Amino acid sequence: GEGRSSGDTTRRLFHKLLFVALLSRLFLLPIQVYANHTMFAFAAITFPEMAFASAWTLLVSFFVQLVGTASGAPFHSNNSFVMQAIAYVMYGILMVVYVWNDSAVLLLYALLCVIYAALFATLVYFGPKLLSILRPSLARRSGLAFRLVVCNVLCILVFGAQTVGIAKNVLLIEGTSGTEQPAWWYYYGLLELFPAFCLLLMMKKKTRKASSERSPNGAVGTPPTPPNGPGFQRTFSGSGGVRHPPSQPQQQHVPNTKNGSETTALLKPSSNAYGAVSTTENS
Repeated sequence: GEGRSSGDTTRRLFHKLLFVALLSRLFLLPIQVYANHTMFAFAAITFPEMAFASAWTLLVSFFVQLVGTASGAPFHSNNSFVMQAIAYVMYGILMVVYVWNDSAVLLLYALLCVIYAALFATLVYFGPKLLSILRPSLARRSGLAFRLVVCNVLCILVFGAQTVGIAKNVLLIEGTSGTEQPAWWYYYGLLELFPAFCLLLMMKKKTRKASSERSPNGAVGTPPTPPNGPGFQRTFSGSGGVRHPPSQPQQQHVPNTKNGSETTALLKPSSNAYGAVSTTENS
Protein backbone atom coordinates (compact mmCIF):
# COMPACT_ATOMS: atom_id res chain seq x y z
CA GLY A 1 0.00 0.00 0.00
CA GLU A 2 1.00 3.63 -0.37
CA GLY A 3 2.62 5.33 2.57
CA ARG A 4 0.92 8.24 4.24
CA SER A 5 2.33 11.70 3.79
CA SER A 6 3.39 13.77 6.76
CA GLY A 7 0.49 16.16 6.13
CA ASP A 8 -2.03 13.33 6.20
CA THR A 9 -0.51 12.03 9.44
CA THR A 10 -0.67 15.53 10.95
CA ARG A 11 -4.34 15.89 10.00
CA ARG A 12 -5.22 12.56 11.59
CA LEU A 13 -3.38 13.48 14.78
CA PHE A 14 -5.13 16.87 14.87
CA HIS A 15 -8.50 15.16 14.56
CA LYS A 16 -7.66 12.84 17.45
CA LEU A 17 -6.50 15.69 19.70
CA LEU A 18 -9.59 17.73 18.91
CA PHE A 19 -11.81 14.70 19.54
CA VAL A 20 -10.15 14.17 22.95
CA ALA A 21 -10.66 17.85 23.80
CA LEU A 22 -14.36 17.76 22.88
CA LEU A 23 -14.99 14.51 24.79
CA SER A 24 -13.15 15.76 27.86
CA ARG A 25 -15.24 18.93 27.91
CA LEU A 26 -18.44 16.91 27.53
CA PHE A 27 -17.71 14.31 30.22
CA LEU A 28 -16.07 16.67 32.72
CA LEU A 29 -18.77 19.33 32.55
CA PRO A 30 -20.98 17.62 35.23
CA ILE A 31 -17.97 17.41 37.55
CA GLN A 32 -17.33 21.09 36.98
CA VAL A 33 -20.92 21.89 37.97
CA TYR A 34 -21.44 19.62 40.98
CA ALA A 35 -17.91 19.54 42.46
CA ASN A 36 -17.58 23.27 42.80
CA HIS A 37 -14.53 24.78 44.53
CA THR A 38 -12.65 21.47 44.69
CA MET A 39 -9.59 20.08 43.00
CA PHE A 40 -11.82 17.92 40.78
CA ALA A 41 -13.75 20.95 39.58
CA PHE A 42 -10.49 22.77 38.94
CA ALA A 43 -9.20 19.84 36.85
CA ALA A 44 -12.54 19.57 35.01
CA ILE A 45 -12.26 23.22 33.97
CA THR A 46 -8.60 23.36 33.01
CA PHE A 47 -7.83 19.96 31.46
CA PRO A 48 -10.12 20.46 28.41
CA GLU A 49 -8.53 23.87 27.93
CA MET A 50 -5.10 22.22 27.86
CA ALA A 51 -6.41 19.61 25.40
CA PHE A 52 -7.75 22.30 23.08
CA ALA A 53 -4.46 24.18 23.35
CA SER A 54 -2.60 21.01 22.28
CA ALA A 55 -4.78 20.65 19.17
CA TRP A 56 -4.39 24.34 18.28
CA THR A 57 -0.62 24.11 18.77
CA LEU A 58 -0.41 21.25 16.29
CA LEU A 59 -2.43 23.24 13.75
CA VAL A 60 -0.27 26.33 14.19
CA SER A 61 2.87 24.24 13.75
CA PHE A 62 1.44 23.05 10.42
CA PHE A 63 0.97 26.64 9.25
CA VAL A 64 4.52 27.45 10.30
CA GLN A 65 5.75 24.35 8.48
CA LEU A 66 4.03 25.48 5.28
CA VAL A 67 5.69 28.89 5.44
CA GLY A 68 9.07 27.39 6.30
CA THR A 69 8.93 24.87 3.46
CA ALA A 70 8.01 27.56 0.94
CA SER A 71 10.78 29.89 2.16
CA GLY A 72 13.46 27.19 2.27
CA ALA A 73 13.70 27.05 6.07
CA PRO A 74 11.65 24.00 7.09
CA PHE A 75 10.23 23.90 10.59
CA HIS A 76 10.76 20.76 12.65
CA SER A 77 7.48 19.66 14.24
CA ASN A 78 9.38 18.02 17.11
CA ASN A 79 9.80 21.48 18.62
CA SER A 80 6.05 21.85 19.13
CA PHE A 81 5.84 18.44 20.82
CA VAL A 82 8.64 19.39 23.20
CA MET A 83 6.86 22.62 24.13
CA GLN A 84 3.60 20.77 24.70
CA ALA A 85 5.35 18.20 26.88
CA ILE A 86 6.84 20.99 29.00
CA ALA A 87 3.42 22.65 29.32
CA TYR A 88 1.79 19.41 30.50
CA VAL A 89 4.57 18.81 33.02
CA MET A 90 4.00 22.29 34.44
CA TYR A 91 0.26 21.62 34.46
CA GLY A 92 0.75 18.42 36.47
CA ILE A 93 3.01 20.18 38.96
CA LEU A 94 0.49 22.98 39.47
CA MET A 95 -2.32 20.46 40.00
CA VAL A 96 -0.28 18.82 42.76
CA VAL A 97 0.54 22.20 44.31
CA TYR A 98 -3.15 23.09 44.27
CA VAL A 99 -3.78 20.39 46.92
CA TRP A 100 -1.80 22.43 49.47
CA ASN A 101 -1.99 25.93 48.05
CA ASP A 102 -4.92 27.54 46.24
CA SER A 103 -2.61 30.07 44.58
CA ALA A 104 -1.88 27.43 41.94
CA VAL A 105 -5.14 28.48 40.29
CA LEU A 106 -3.63 31.85 39.44
CA LEU A 107 -0.43 30.28 38.12
CA LEU A 108 -2.28 27.77 35.96
CA TYR A 109 -4.49 30.41 34.35
CA ALA A 110 -1.36 32.46 33.77
CA LEU A 111 0.15 29.42 32.01
CA LEU A 112 -2.90 29.07 29.77
CA CYS A 113 -2.81 32.79 29.03
CA VAL A 114 0.84 32.54 27.94
CA ILE A 115 0.08 29.53 25.71
CA TYR A 116 -2.77 31.25 23.87
CA ALA A 117 -0.86 34.51 23.64
CA ALA A 118 2.05 32.62 22.03
CA LEU A 119 -0.33 30.95 19.55
CA PHE A 120 -1.91 34.31 18.74
CA ALA A 121 1.46 36.03 18.23
CA THR A 122 2.75 33.17 16.07
CA LEU A 123 -0.19 33.35 13.67
CA VAL A 124 -0.10 37.15 13.57
CA TYR A 125 3.56 36.89 12.49
CA PHE A 126 3.29 33.98 10.04
CA GLY A 127 -0.23 34.72 8.78
CA PRO A 128 0.78 37.51 6.35
CA LYS A 129 3.63 35.34 5.07
CA LEU A 130 1.24 32.47 4.45
CA LEU A 131 -1.14 34.85 2.66
CA SER A 132 1.71 36.05 0.45
CA ILE A 133 2.58 32.47 -0.47
CA LEU A 134 -1.04 31.62 -1.27
CA ARG A 135 -1.73 34.78 -3.27
CA PRO A 136 -1.20 33.15 -6.69
CA SER A 137 -3.47 30.26 -5.71
CA LEU A 138 -6.11 32.68 -4.43
CA ALA A 139 -5.98 34.48 -7.79
CA ARG A 140 -6.82 31.14 -9.43
CA ARG A 141 -9.64 30.65 -6.89
CA SER A 142 -8.06 27.58 -5.36
CA GLY A 143 -10.28 25.91 -2.77
CA LEU A 144 -7.27 24.73 -0.78
CA ALA A 145 -5.81 28.22 -0.52
CA PHE A 146 -9.18 29.64 0.50
CA ARG A 147 -9.57 27.07 3.28
CA LEU A 148 -6.07 27.77 4.57
CA VAL A 149 -6.76 31.51 4.77
CA VAL A 150 -10.12 30.97 6.50
CA CYS A 151 -8.52 28.60 9.04
CA ASN A 152 -5.77 31.12 9.70
CA VAL A 153 -8.16 34.02 10.27
CA LEU A 154 -10.50 31.93 12.43
CA CYS A 155 -7.63 30.76 14.63
CA ILE A 156 -6.32 34.32 15.07
CA LEU A 157 -9.74 35.49 16.26
CA VAL A 158 -10.18 32.52 18.62
CA PHE A 159 -6.68 32.76 20.11
CA GLY A 160 -7.02 36.50 20.64
CA ALA A 161 -10.39 36.09 22.39
CA GLN A 162 -9.03 33.22 24.52
CA THR A 163 -6.02 35.29 25.58
CA VAL A 164 -8.20 38.23 26.63
CA GLY A 165 -10.71 35.98 28.40
CA ILE A 166 -8.10 34.06 30.39
CA ALA A 167 -6.30 37.30 31.27
CA LYS A 168 -9.58 38.61 32.70
CA ASN A 169 -9.86 35.44 34.79
CA VAL A 170 -6.38 36.07 36.17
CA LEU A 171 -7.32 39.63 37.11
CA LEU A 172 -10.58 38.40 38.64
CA ILE A 173 -8.73 35.87 40.82
CA GLU A 174 -6.28 38.55 41.95
CA GLY A 175 -9.17 40.79 42.86
CA THR A 176 -7.89 43.66 40.73
CA SER A 177 -10.85 43.49 38.36
CA GLY A 178 -14.55 43.25 38.99
CA THR A 179 -15.27 41.83 35.55
CA GLU A 180 -17.60 38.85 35.64
CA GLN A 181 -16.75 35.65 33.84
CA PRO A 182 -18.21 35.33 30.32
CA ALA A 183 -21.34 33.29 29.72
CA TRP A 184 -20.91 29.56 29.11
CA TRP A 185 -22.27 29.79 25.56
CA TYR A 186 -19.57 32.33 24.69
CA TYR A 187 -16.65 30.45 26.19
CA TYR A 188 -17.60 26.83 25.52
CA GLY A 189 -19.74 27.41 22.45
CA LEU A 190 -18.22 30.28 20.51
CA LEU A 191 -14.56 29.77 21.45
CA GLU A 192 -14.42 25.95 21.58
CA LEU A 193 -17.24 24.09 19.84
CA PHE A 194 -17.78 26.50 16.96
CA PRO A 195 -14.14 26.71 15.77
CA ALA A 196 -13.65 22.97 16.34
CA PHE A 197 -16.58 21.99 14.10
CA CYS A 198 -15.65 24.62 11.50
CA LEU A 199 -12.11 23.29 11.23
CA LEU A 200 -13.30 19.68 11.11
CA LEU A 201 -15.69 20.59 8.31
CA MET A 202 -13.07 22.43 6.27
CA MET A 203 -10.47 19.71 6.83
CA LYS A 204 -12.76 16.80 6.01
CA LYS A 205 -11.22 14.44 3.50
CA LYS A 206 -13.51 13.89 0.55
CA THR A 207 -13.33 10.96 -1.83
CA ARG A 208 -12.63 12.15 -5.34
CA LYS A 209 -13.36 9.82 -8.23
CA ALA A 210 -12.01 12.23 -10.81
CA SER A 211 -8.33 12.81 -11.28
CA SER A 212 -6.70 16.10 -12.10
CA GLU A 213 -5.78 14.97 -15.59
CA ARG A 214 -8.18 15.39 -18.49
CA SER A 215 -8.46 12.94 -21.37
CA PRO A 216 -8.60 14.04 -25.05
CA ASN A 217 -12.37 13.54 -25.17
CA GLY A 218 -12.85 16.02 -22.33
CA ALA A 219 -13.87 13.60 -19.56
CA VAL A 220 -12.13 14.17 -16.26
CA GLY A 221 -10.43 11.15 -14.78
CA THR A 222 -11.02 8.96 -17.84
CA PRO A 223 -8.01 7.12 -19.25
CA PRO A 224 -7.07 8.54 -22.67
CA THR A 225 -8.29 6.57 -25.65
CA PRO A 226 -5.42 4.75 -27.38
CA PRO A 227 -4.77 6.11 -30.88
CA ASN A 228 -5.77 3.97 -33.83
CA GLY A 229 -4.48 3.84 -37.39
CA PRO A 230 -1.35 2.72 -39.17
CA GLY A 231 1.73 2.45 -37.04
CA PHE A 232 -0.18 1.43 -33.89
CA GLN A 233 -1.13 -2.03 -32.74
CA ARG A 234 -3.20 -3.05 -29.71
CA THR A 235 -1.94 -5.87 -27.58
CA PHE A 236 -4.17 -8.63 -26.21
CA SER A 237 -2.94 -8.20 -22.65
CA GLY A 238 -5.34 -7.52 -19.80
CA SER A 239 -4.05 -3.97 -19.47
CA GLY A 240 -5.14 -3.06 -22.98
CA GLY A 241 -1.94 -1.15 -23.60
CA VAL A 242 -0.66 0.21 -26.90
CA ARG A 243 2.42 -1.29 -28.53
CA HIS A 244 4.38 0.57 -31.17
CA PRO A 245 5.98 -1.32 -34.06
CA PRO A 246 9.72 -2.03 -33.69
CA SER A 247 10.53 0.43 -36.46
CA GLN A 248 9.33 3.35 -34.37
CA PRO A 249 10.88 4.48 -31.07
CA GLN A 250 8.95 3.57 -27.95
CA GLN A 251 7.07 6.55 -26.56
CA GLN A 252 6.94 6.79 -22.84
CA HIS A 253 4.05 8.32 -20.97
CA VAL A 254 5.20 10.82 -18.36
CA PRO A 255 2.61 11.34 -15.67
CA ASN A 256 1.74 14.86 -14.71
CA THR A 257 2.90 15.21 -11.14
CA LYS A 258 1.91 18.00 -8.85
CA ASN A 259 4.43 20.37 -7.35
CA GLY A 260 4.31 21.48 -3.77
CA SER A 261 4.80 20.23 -0.30
CA GLU A 262 3.24 17.02 0.85
CA THR A 263 2.09 18.79 3.97
CA THR A 264 -0.83 20.27 2.01
CA ALA A 265 -2.52 16.89 2.41
CA LEU A 266 -3.77 18.14 5.79
CA LEU A 267 -6.48 20.26 4.18
CA LYS A 268 -6.77 18.75 0.70
CA PRO A 269 -6.92 15.03 -0.03
CA SER A 270 -4.60 13.36 -2.49
CA SER A 271 -6.47 12.24 -5.59
CA ASN A 272 -4.13 9.27 -6.04
CA ALA A 273 -5.04 7.76 -2.70
CA TYR A 274 -8.80 7.97 -2.73
CA GLY A 275 -10.72 6.56 -5.69
CA ALA A 276 -8.74 8.24 -8.45
CA VAL A 277 -8.48 6.63 -11.85
CA SER A 278 -4.88 6.33 -12.93
CA THR A 279 -4.10 7.45 -16.44
CA THR A 280 -0.75 5.69 -16.67
CA GLU A 281 -0.66 3.19 -19.46
CA ASN A 282 1.14 -0.11 -19.17
CA SER A 283 3.27 -1.05 -22.04
